[in-house]
Amino acid sequence: MAALDGAQGAVGQPRCSVPEQPNLDSPLARAALPILDRLHEQLADDPVSIMITDRNGVVLSGRCPTRG
Repeated sequence: MAALDGAQGAVGQPRCSVPEQPNLDSPLARAALPILDRLHEQLADDPVSIMITDRNGVVLSGRCPTRG
């Protein structure tokens, strides 16, 4: 489980990093994280990253594709 940090990796792939001190105890995070997990599972074969942010755009959590 990681959030996209916007930096580019070695082959032009975005790197993922864990957000610093996200508030995962908020009602938004508690409601959205199970949905984020299911969506990540459904998109596991696609090269997409998904994230949940609060109303200020602060990344609470995100999922990046796993590269084998």
